[in-house]
Amino acid sequence: GEIYAQLEQPFAVVAPQLQTMAQWCDVLILHLNIKSCRPVSVDSVDTLKINIGRKFEQPLADAYPFNFVYQVKANRPDFLQVQLTAADGPMGTSNYGIELQIVALDEQRSFLHLSYAYSYSLASQVAMQGYLNTIGRDKVGFSITGYDSDGQPIYQDGIRGVVERNTMRYYLALEAYL
Repeated sequence: GEIYAQLEQPFAVVAPQLQTMAQWCDVLILHLNIKSCRPVSVDSVDTLKINIGRKFEQPLADAYPFNFVYQVKANRPDFLQVQLTAADGPMGTSNYGIELQIVALDEQRSFLHLSYAYSYSLASQVAMQGYLNTIGRDKVGFSITGYDSDGQPIYQDGIRGVVERNTMRYYLALEAYL
């Protein structure tokens, strides 16, 4: 999932708010599936230790522990790039990546690019398809893939639709935090 957005805030305000692990925990905890976030550094590796769970209230012990490696890839006066990566995730998913890039546009505005991606195993694909064919059947993304006979848009469904929805959740968490 990719989001490109103009932020109505100057780079000088936005960038400092997204440069530390603790600030990223503040952002991530706004996502409805993130149950906890704790920044740690072990052997010079900055990591966000998070727990992912269901949308409803649940004990932390029932959530899935998940570790994002945190890296500030670029921090210049007009450009910030932060990358979060995780080798493994829940239910056989892997290769998680969240990347944020912010560019100064002018004195009042910034440009944001947010990407979110992951890989899934056969087991996680089967589980997701089961969900999408039952209680999640009405879940769609935001990309228009075509139009029905009445001219109404048909939105991205399936796993790609789920990724689009999750990308939007991360974007809205960033907007709320900022």
